Amino acid sequence: MYRKMMTIWRQINGSFFCFWMSEMQFSTSIKMRSSNMAVLS
Repeated sequence: MYRKMMTIWRQINGSFFCFWMSEMQFSTSIKMRSSNMAVLS
């Protein structure tokens, strides 16, 4: 039971971490794009 809980917890943490990483990359790319737009304009 305990081991199963730990496995589920690890899966949840892993998916959340992947989601967080993709969110960070997404916001970073948007910031880079907006700064490039500011430089171009």
